[in-house]
Amino acid sequence: MTLPLFPEAIRGDSYVPLRVQVYSALREAIVGGRLRPGERIVEDRVCAELGVSRSPLREALRRLEGEGLVTILPRRGAVVTELSEGDGMELFAVREALEGLSASLAARRITAEELAELEDVCLAMEKCIQAKDVAAVVQLNTQFHELISAASRNRWTREFLSSIKAQIRRAYRSSLEVSARAPESLAEHRLILNALRCADPQQAEVLARQHVRRARDAALSAGVTTS
Repeated sequence: MTLPLFPEAIRGDSYVPLRVQVYSALREAIVGGRLRPGERIVEDRVCAELGVSRSPLREALRRLEGEGLVTILPRRGAVVTELSEGDGMELFAVREALEGLSASLAARRITAEELAELEDVCLAMEKCIQAKDVAAVVQLNTQFHELISAASRNRWTREFLSSIKAQIRRAYRSSLEVSARAPESLAEHRLILNALRCADPQQAEVLARQHVRRARDAALSAGVTTS
């Protein structure tokens, strides 16, 4: 029996445009590994499962192609783009540069309210680590980095980071699935947060870059998940 690609059909009464809902559903199926690297995306199946026509699906596929998640081939249609280990390493290198820049900019622009949000995330992450709730820890880790990205006030670093993290997630398990990594990651978050509080762009960038390199090493030790 073929398992469904999507947890639920698209909601026609949602305020979110149909093409955006289809894009989000497909993107999550790719990033989450339900659509595997090299797999052909069968339009009839996707349309049937999501309850949509081909028009919003094809718009979504073009957008995903622009992000490098999908390759559209003549006479074959859309396939999920394959990533090599070398691709993953190159993506981590770009992520390191972008995370460093984002932290540096945030150190100059972050507000007191945003600093308080980051502290709340760290406290919540600590509790989830103690409870061994890995899924929640991963989610809070993402939230921490997205808050810093938002505080950078730079839309391009935010968009590029989102795309790169999606690609990395396709290839590697979260580094936080390595048992010793979560407490280390939290300690590194708090060092970055302290640099942001001190409005120290140089230190914030150094710490953010170190954090990504350590996450990369842990992710590589955890292994490849989608191929």
